[in-house]
Amino acid sequence: MAHEAGAAVESNVNKTTTLLVVGDQDIDRLNGQDRSSKHRKAEKLIKAGQPLRILGEADFMSMCRT
Repeated sequence: MAHEAGAAVESNVNKTTTLLVVGDQDIDRLNGQDRSSKHRKAEKLIKAGQPLRILGEADFMSMCRT
C-alpha cells in the first residue's frame, strides 16, 4: 500500500527514513520492551533532529484512502 502511494519502502529505519508506520505489536515478540526496535530507533533519530514521522497503521491506511 505504501509503495502504491509512491513511498520508497525499506526494511530498516535509517537516516533517510521520513515515515515509520507502526502496527499493533505482539508483546511476546518485544523482549520486554513496549515498542519495537525500529520504533525506538526512529524516536532516537527524531530526537537527533531527523525529520521523521511515526504514524499508526490505521492513520496511515486512512491517509492512503484519501
